Amino acid sequence: GWRLVAMIVGGAAFDRNIDEFWRCIAYTIFQGYGLTETAPLITLADPAQTGAGSIGKVLDGQKIRLVDSEIYVRGKTLMKRFTRR
Repeated sequence: GWRLVAMIVGGAAFDRNIDEFWRCIAYTIFQGYGLTETAPLITLADPAQTGAGSIGKVLDGQKIRLVDSEIYVRGKTLMKRFTRR
């Protein structure tokens, strides 16, 4: 059967206590950043290379820049428009 070995989390900062719980029972946690409109991730952290709380590096095909403290994203998976808008 299937055996879960890793999880991807995102949407909000991941609680360190929950992170430690899952790591103690041998699950790998990958933390990412994304929005519904970015389908779904634009960054992903490799837990072997980053510390707790990191959202990682920008994924291939995505571009990010900061403008006046806002995150601007460009990429192929980015939603182009909302229906009826």
